[in-house]
Amino acid sequence: MKVWMGLLGLVVGCGGAEIVASSPLLVLATYPGDGALVEAGEDRLAFSFSEPIDEATLSGAVNAEELTLAGAPVRELTVSSVVYTQDSMTAVYQLPPMATGVVYQVQLSATQVAAESGARLVADYTVRFQAR
Repeated sequence: MKVWMGLLGLVVGCGGAEIVASSPLLVLATYPGDGALVEAGEDRLAFSFSEPIDEATLSGAVNAEELTLAGAPVRELTVSSVVYTQDSMTAVYQLPPMATGVVYQVQLSATQVAAESGARLVADYTVRFQAR
């Protein structure tokens, strides 16, 4: 604890130095999960995080697309909204209703999403699933 406080004092004492989070932000769970089968018509995608998120960084942080069964891109999807729940540290994105047999891929941007502490994802987080 003393070492950490000393480092914090060093960073604060450096004037305009940027505070660096001690550990990366993690995605703890998604809905749907990677490789999951979901019911056709489902239109939500949720990410649960390891710590509280700066809500301003969530809008525009998700890229969603339909893929062929072989994994080739078909079309990009519009993400219409995001709702963040602080208590559960979960962001829920609204997608168009999913169609039977279609494969979906969603990517969460590591460069955009940030925790309140300043922590960021180490890399983009990608999840694929299919509607049945």
